[in-house]
Amino acid sequence: MPKKALFVVAGILAVSLALAFLGNLAIRIAEIPLMIIIFGVLAMMVWDFIDTVRHNVRASDAADKANGQANGSSRN
Repeated sequence: MPKKALFVVAGILAVSLALAFLGNLAIRIAEIPLMIIIFGVLAMMVWDFIDTVRHNVRASDAADKANGQANGSSRN
């Protein structure tokens, strides 16, 4: 498995666990101000993860093209 894919899978797992834990915590405590804060922070965390992955994939693709390795294929 490529290192980039491993980082994406690990990130998805970490974000999913945080969403499950903190979402469950907010729902069980059931205080509206706390729920607003937690769900706002979780939304920002998900957006940041998506934006970071998108940026890294685009930067990696641009570097591959600059090195002559279009579409992820490598020269031997």
